[in-house]
Amino acid sequence: ASFVDTGLTNGTTYYYVVTSLNSSGEGQYSNEASATPNSDGIGTAYKINCGGGAVGSWSADEYYSGVTQTPSTAATIDTSSAANPAPSSVYQDARVTYAGNLMYYKLPHLTPSAGYTVRLHFADINVYNAGQRFFGVAINGTQVLPAFDIVATAGAPNRAIVEQFNTTADS
Repeated sequence: ASFVDTGLTNGTTYYYVVTSLNSSGEGQYSNEASATPNSDGIGTAYKINCGGGAVGSWSADEYYSGVTQTPSTAATIDTSSAANPAPSSVYQDARVTYAGNLMYYKLPHLTPSAGYTVRLHFADINVYNAGQRFFGVAINGTQVLPAFDIVATAGAPNRAIVEQFNTTADS
């Protein structure tokens, strides 16, 4: 037998005991078991280390198009204020484009018209100051981060932040 518990909160631990019930009454309780839904909120999804190789459950960079460069850094990345951060080394790689070129990721195997959560992890590893570098991010053609300044949002270079958006997959 199995049981699916819905409406749970990621990262919260839930405790369960099981008993049987029939016409003779209730049986003994089982030992307590616990479960914690996926604390990173990702579940079955793509976790891509943009500009880098595989890191833990994060796959090597794939599914991108456009003219890009792949800078990296050996600097320590501060992940202390990022909500459910990626492994620190994921922030040390990047895939970027310059001078107005476009870059995009096209993820296969998503269900058209189904809802998805997109979590974008950022750290400015080029050590710009706030107000020096801006870029835009669009999801399915909708601008979600216009004139985005990582350093201003994170509060410092080499500091990780996460921006999250809900979207519907296109065809």
